[in-house]
Amino acid sequence: MLTNTPRNASATPSEYTYMYYLKKEHFEQALEDFPFFRKKLILRAIEENKKLTSRRKKLLKKQPVYGFSFMKKDALRKIKTIFKDIERTAETLEKEKS
Repeated sequence: MLTNTPRNASATPSEYTYMYYLKKEHFEQALEDFPFFRKKLILRAIEENKKLTSRRKKLLKKQPVYGFSFMKKDALRKIKTIFKDIERTAETLEKEKS
C-alpha cells in the first residue's frame, strides 16, 4: 500500500480464524490520523526494502534467469524505483518534522 504497487497474498489457517482486509483509503486515513505511526511504518519499510533489494541483487548475480536477462534488468529497475519513492517519502517526513 505504501508504494502503490499491486500485491496479493494467500493464507491457509491451521485452525479456525477470522480474516480481515484493509481498504487503501482506510489505510491512508489511519496514516493521516497517526503521523507518528506513519513515520515509523515508512522508516521500517525502507529498512526492509534495503534488505530485500540486497538479497535480490545477490540472488540474481548467483543464479541469473537464463534467457531472461531483460526481465532481470526490468525487475531491478522497478525495485530501484520503489526504493527511491520510499526514500523521497521518508525525506518529506523528516522535513515535516523539522
